[in-house]
Amino acid sequence: MTSKVEVMGSTPTLDIADFFEAIAREPRANKLAAALGFAGCASWDDEGRYICGPSVSLVGIGGVPISPELLALYQDGGRNMMAASAGMSYLNSGNKPLDALYPSVIARGHHSIAHTTTANLLVAGVSSGVENEFNSQRDVVHLSRVTNARTGIQDRPPIVVPSADLLPITRHIVEATDDALATLPASTSLDEREERNLLYPSAKATLFLATASLRNFQKLVAQAHDDGKEKEYQTALSAINDCLSSLWPELFTQEER
Repeated sequence: MTSKVEVMGSTPTLDIADFFEAIAREPRANKLAAALGFAGCASWDDEGRYICGPSVSLVGIGGVPISPELLALYQDGGRNMMAASAGMSYLNSGNKPLDALYPSVIARGHHSIAHTTTANLLVAGVSSGVENEFNSQRDVVHLSRVTNARTGIQDRPPIVVPSADLLPITRHIVEATDDALATLPASTSLDEREERNLLYPSAKATLFLATASLRNFQKLVAQAHDDGKEKEYQTALSAINDCLSSLWPELFTQEER
């Protein structure tokens, strides 16, 4: 599946309306795999069933879908709004214009002003197991999620496989699950579909739309350095950080690999 992610400057972006239009043209059984491919996820196979890892793209700022014409305006406008948040405080004792006040405030570490600007990110290619880590952060970041097991797009789900070494055993497990479920009569209810689709491993791949203030995204990605967290979660957080760092490097330091 051809990726629809477009790099604007150095920022991976996705036209969210075009993304959903493309998914709508896919047959139901292929919608989830197609969505992951359109969102930029690489796969180990041509079908797109075995996903290599996460892909993160910017789809909006402040709830407005991203576009080439407005990207620079969003970027600079966000900085001005953050500066305005500090404009009525002692930090503006020199009566600075907003474009001069912003770097002064950030240099002093007052990152709470970043609550005034929000970003919308599409995070794709994480396992449903690691998605639960993001779910536990919903007081910080709003998630718009794929329904986990009650829909037809989950009848034959893609699977996250983080390394080539795991691909053979993953295929064995997934194909055995496929074959076992194929022996059952056709499901007649959503409840039956849910019960069957939950038999797939927690490594089944998903995607979600994440929305938060830049400050809350800062708090979220700080967990990328927590060795107590899953490696896959850390990888996804680093991808979020890198996406936002391309626009606001003063708030999100580019990670070294």
